[in-house]
Order: sequence, then C-alpha cells, then structure tokens
Amino acid sequence: MYRKKTLEIMFELLDVPALLLADQMEMSLYASGFLTGVVVDSGCGLTRVQPFHLGRPIRHTGKTLEFAGQDLSDYLFKSLFKEDSKVNKLFQLQIVDTIKMRKCYVPQNLVEALDYRQNLPSGYDDNNSYLLPDGTSVELTPMQRLAPEMFFSPQVFDQERPSVSQVVMDSIKACDDALQPQLLPHVIACGGNTLYPGFTRRLFMELGTHYSSYPNAAVCSNSKRNFSVWLGASVVAHLSTYKSEWMTRKEYDEK
Repeated sequence: MYRKKTLEIMFELLDVPALLLADQMEMSLYASGFLTGVVVDSGCGLTRVQPFHLGRPIRHTGKTLEFAGQDLSDYLFKSLFKEDSKVNKLFQLQIVDTIKMRKCYVPQNLVEALDYRQNLPSGYDDNNSYLLPDGTSVELTPMQRLAPEMFFSPQVFDQERPSVSQVVMDSIKACDDALQPQLLPHVIACGGNTLYPGFTRRLFMELGTHYSSYPNAAVCSNSKRNFSVWLGASVVAHLSTYKSEWMTRKEYDEK
C-alpha cells in the first residue's frame, strides 16, 4: 500500500523520470563507504541493527530494539514537567528536544559519572541548569543529564529490554562465524541518537570488551551521521550497478 502510494506521488505528482525504492539501512551503509559491516541506526521511533556483506543485507540477522529518541523524550518530559505546569506544551516539547541535544550525554562509566555529578557544588556546572521561556531556571538532576544511559543500562531505569550493545552483539552472533571478523571492524553508527556525546565511544568500549579476541573491532561514525540515509542515497543515485533496479516512468505507466 505504501509502496503503491509512494510510486503514485513520485511519478504522477512530482513527475520524476525514474525512481528506486531503497532500504534506509542499505543507504546508510553506502554513506559509510563500506560494503561489509553492521549498520546501527537509532532514530525517533526505533533502533535497528542490520549486518551487510558485499552491499547486501544478511538474511535473518537484523534486530530491532523498540527504544529510541521518542522514549528518551518521554522520560525527560515526565521528569521535567508536572501535569499542572504553566509552560505551554509546545514549548515543553521544544525544551525537551533542546535539553536532550545540548545537555545530555552518555557516560563511559555510569557509577563514576553519578558519583561525580552528585558531589558537584551547586552552580559549579552551568550545563546543569536550563533557562525556561518565562525566565525561571530548571536545575537538571544527574539522571536527567545522563538520560541517554537508557540505551546502555535499561535496568537502571526499570526497563526490561536488552541494551543497544547487546542487540548489536546478538545481530553479529546470528551471522556465520567466518563473517564475524569482517563485520566487527565496520560497526556503523547512524541516526540522531548516536550524536549524543559519548554514545559511539561507549558502544565501542562494550563491543571491545565482549570481543576482546578481535582487536580490529571499531565503531565508525561521522559528524553528519543523522543524514546518513540521504547521503547514501545520493551515492547510489550515481552508481551504474543499480541501474537495472530503477523503475522508469515508462515502466510505471505500463503496469
């Protein structure tokens, strides 16, 4: 249904000459410059992991974690604002988004980070406060600053689900043993949630600990990884190897 509607809009409304409906995980892979690796894509609604070999997804190895940016926003929203808050809800949502990306980070060690933050003198760290539109200041708790830890230690937040690191490990484990050494050097982080300071390093540390016998394990990322899908699509659009997979306007009209 969605495919049919997309084709209709693109060909009949936008009048494009040709169209390729591609998987966004595959596009993120091409944006990285690798053909073999593990794409870890964490956006608003889902976190997905998919291993690839020679540019194609390895069947039955992809994993989905039903935790992503919106869940983190919900946690911060509930902890920051009371039901009777006088701040307009639209402003509340904007405030949460701003705090998420400007104030929150992933610690390399949760216990040490909590101990450090809980013993900071009041007013010592300007990042612990946020100025609301009405001029009042909100003091952020250590757990609010460290909210992205939910990706790595869900049990600390009373959530019964695997961590993002565990999902990546499970996905790699589902691949043939012979392929795993080829996948580990190219774990590709993309999507908005991977932009949290410390996210990719923490993922690298946990994978490195688990796969200590594979010294080449690495997490690859770039500063524009929240646009990986678009960047990868621009690469694919210029590849002659995909030419046979494009649908032209003529082919669409004949169906």
